[in-house]
Amino acid sequence: KEMAQNEADPLDVMSETQEKQEGVSVRPPNPFGFIGLYTQQLFNLSDHKGKVVLLVNTACQSEKSGQLEQLDMVYRKYRERGLAVFCLPCGDFGTEYPSNSQIKQYFIERNFSFYATESIHVKEGPQQHALFTWIGEFYPHLLPESDFHKILVGRDGALRCVIPSFTSPLDSDLLEIIEDLKYQSKKKKKRCLTNQKKKRLLSP
Repeated sequence: KEMAQNEADPLDVMSETQEKQEGVSVRPPNPFGFIGLYTQQLFNLSDHKGKVVLLVNTACQSEKSGQLEQLDMVYRKYRERGLAVFCLPCGDFGTEYPSNSQIKQYFIERNFSFYATESIHVKEGPQQHALFTWIGEFYPHLLPESDFHKILVGRDGALRCVIPSFTSPLDSDLLEIIEDLKYQSKKKKKRCLTNQKKKRLLSP
């Protein structure tokens, strides 16, 4: 689904100013805070403005949990080139440990190097994290329907594409996009949003 011309520009999740785009209000600065799994301290996505950000709702007991190792491989390969990978543990689909301490131990035992948050909720409801509430407001078809739903955000803070849960982080289409870390131009934006060789990448 392509955005209608009168809709907002792709989600500027790292916006530093409150503004309006095509009649749609953009939320105030830093609305999307997370609690770090290791530090228990609050941080915002805006802390990583200027980087390409890959957000993934994860689950240690999921049949797709092997993607955690793959996400770590991708992060280790591209972190010096401006990629930040955030694993967002989530029990909404019944395959995550019930406590943050169990999740933390699982990650520590495997020496994962990516960023990790405390467990959040991505499904619609009173406990849904603000980031996913906002995505659901503008792009309900992009909300996670399973574990390991991947959201790719460009250097400019704009949502570039969503990668379905069954697609490996090592997928060639996804790596091609990550390798090209200059998402500012319209040309490169269009390339990312229309890269659906096997309909594995979804656009806003």
